[in-house]
Parts: sequence; C-alpha cells; structure tokens
Amino acid sequence: MAGVCDICGKSTGRRVFRCTDGKVCRDCYEIVSNHFTSTITKSTLAELKERYAENAAPLDLGENGFHISYKIGTFLLLDEQNQKFCILSNRAVTGVYARPEIFSYDALEEYEFLCEPEVTMEEFLTLTAKRRSKTVIKNLRIRLKTRDSKDRDLVLLPGAAKASGPACRQAGKYAKEIVQWAKRLQDRYEGK
Repeated sequence: MAGVCDICGKSTGRRVFRCTDGKVCRDCYEIVSNHFTSTITKSTLAELKERYAENAAPLDLGENGFHISYKIGTFLLLDEQNQKFCILSNRAVTGVYARPEIFSYDALEEYEFLCEPEVTMEEFLTLTAKRRSKTVIKNLRIRLKTRDSKDRDLVLLPGAAKASGPACRQAGKYAKEIVQWAKRLQDRYEGK
C-alpha cells in the first residue's frame, strides 16, 4: 500500500524507505542516502530533512557550465576550456561521501604532498620503484589550499601499504600527476 513521503509529500509508491520516525520515497531516499551509499533506518526524520536540504540543490557549475576535458583518477576532474577543476569525494578510498566541489583555476593557492612517514614526492617515487622495499607507507595525501582558506585533502592512500606494492605505485602515479597539474597552475598564475 502506497503512503506519502514525509520529506517531499509525493506518493511513496510500493518502495517505502523507513527511518526511525517516518517514511521516504525512492527519489528522496537517493538524496538522503548519498546516492544509495548509506542506510537511513537509524536516522530521524529531522536529520534526513537536514541532509536533504544540503544535498538536494544542484551543484553550481558556474558560468558556461563544466565540461570534463581531463580526469585524474577518482580525485579530480579538469575543465581546460573554462579553467575549472572539480574535487571529487572519492568515497571508495575515504569511506566518506562528500559533494563534489568546483573551483576556478585561480582559486588554487597552494598544494602540499603529505606522506607518512614523512618523505618528499621524489623519495616516495623512488621507494615505490624498488621491488623489494620493506618500507610501509601509512598515509598519502595531496592537500590543496584554495582561496576560501579551506584545505581539501585528496586521499590517495588511506591506510598502510608496502611502498613496493601496487597500491602505493598507483597512488604515486596519481600523486605525480596531481602535483604536476598544481605546479603548472601555480606557475601560470604567478606569472612564471
């Protein structure tokens, strides 16, 4: 038997998704569950309405929209034509869903290669090239600092892995690509 969605007021149809104190239609469930990546059974209706308000609004693509011209893994989308970049949430690596964020190229102020144990990117790439390296990398991130004074970490390696293993080699490939892109941008906007 069909009911009424407690968020949007439409008919739930046959598929009803229940939270602790209400029910939600499939369309609203997609939004409040972060595109079907989490459950809502232990959430209250008030929590779901708040999540809906945060996630329901379409992304602001800015003037001329966003046209993907290049992609760096599941971390960044680049729009060379409109000089914009999009930071993706990369839920598969971080385990956390976040809405994608779009910035103009000139919004990038700094970038930083962060590795645990602390090594430079060149040292990291040397470690990953050694087939029998026993070094364990605990964490690898690229931090992008934008004009709005927020740091955004692109988590390339969320947990411990051998430096000589495939996970570190792949993370190193993406780290190198992201750093080269960020350096080109910085050079462009610093007039070099």
